[in-house]
Amino acid sequence: MKTQIPAISQELKNAVKVYILAKAHEDTIRPIVEGYKLKILIDGKYTYAEKHTARRNELPEYITSLKDTWLMDDEQHDQYMRIVREAHDANGFAKMLEGLEIGYCPLLMAETATIDAKRAVLKQSEYLHGYDTDKVWNMEKRAQMFDLTMRFVISACPEITRQSVMDLLTYSHG
Repeated sequence: MKTQIPAISQELKNAVKVYILAKAHEDTIRPIVEGYKLKILIDGKYTYAEKHTARRNELPEYITSLKDTWLMDDEQHDQYMRIVREAHDANGFAKMLEGLEIGYCPLLMAETATIDAKRAVLKQSEYLHGYDTDKVWNMEKRAQMFDLTMRFVISACPEITRQSVMDLLTYSHG
């Protein structure tokens, strides 16, 4: 007996296209945002807050990793965030951040959009594999489900092309 593969829904196709756009946006802005944020961090010679240096013996003199900016004291962190916001604006993100408090980051917003798009792909694919993706807690299994779903949909849908994804972008921005 031959198993019939269900048709791929338009909702799943659209979710895949939105994911492709979100991931492309994230990948495009990542080196830009990380580049100027790191330059600001290095040039500013920000130091670790005293409460963090007291319990760590081998810290460098200055913070040199974006992952460690939370280790600054509050005053330095506020200054760093103000300068970063100016850099966001100077690098073309002013409209994206309009009306938002200092501290919002275009890269983090793009990463969130990618995560949301990935969740939508998984949710829209439930009819294919039969799993309630909200109940799959193992991150490795979720990643496998996502990867297999993307491979299946893209290989089964030749109409998902660069142009169709760009058309979605044009449509969504009017």
